[in-house]
Amino acid sequence: MAADGVHSTTRETFADVFGPHITEHRCRYIWLAADFPFDAFRFEIAETEYGVMQLHGYPFSADASTVIVEMREECGGPPDSTNRTRPP
Repeated sequence: MAADGVHSTTRETFADVFGPHITEHRCRYIWLAADFPFDAFRFEIAETEYGVMQLHGYPFSADASTVIVEMREECGGPPDSTNRTRPP
């Protein structure tokens, strides 16, 4: 397994083997802290009425975790969009 980012030389080198299909999107995210530690890395996906939301969470100390919530920009729209139902 290799993970070398969005412009992966590994993926390019072995494209005939991996058969990648890449679709670019713009995403919005918020980076938060939680005052409790996750027991391990968490990756959760939820399909909501606003679109797919992803959560990445991991402990960074004995009593705290990092939490990142992400969703495609067109699901919630930019803050100044009009005529859209925004997630609560």
